[in-house]
Amino acid sequence: MKRIDTFAASLSTLLLLAGCVAGPDYSKPEVETPAAYKESGDWVLAKPADAVAKGKWWEVFDDPVLNGFVEQVSVSNQTLAAAEARYRQAAATLRSARAGLYPTVGAGAGASRSRRGENATTSTYNLGLDAGWEIDLWGRVRRTIEASTAG
Repeated sequence: MKRIDTFAASLSTLLLLAGCVAGPDYSKPEVETPAAYKESGDWVLAKPADAVAKGKWWEVFDDPVLNGFVEQVSVSNQTLAAAEARYRQAAATLRSARAGLYPTVGAGAGASRSRRGENATTSTYNLGLDAGWEIDLWGRVRRTIEASTAG
């Protein structure tokens, strides 16, 4: 009888722990798209001009002020620089979140010297090595990676 009680307690504990996963899997929300838009009126079909040279298109306007502005923007486009910085930040955040899947290793060293009396000197040297790995049993790291990817 005691064996059955132990089995039942173990099974109920295991089932309780299995229900502790950190949230459901992420899924993109459904978006309803209308059949017709309110702007669908007198639209003209696009006429692609792929054969036209795409170089410095603003020179068609023959405006020296516009040419100066475009050159100035191409040298110091802060919007583009900010977008590139945000991209690098997002990639770093994702790499940081994925780092939780891998083991960590640390090392340290130290030395100390103490004097006891006039002729007694003691030197102590320390060398340490740490390693650790957290098993993602509850899905915390996986959920963090999903959130970083979605962000």
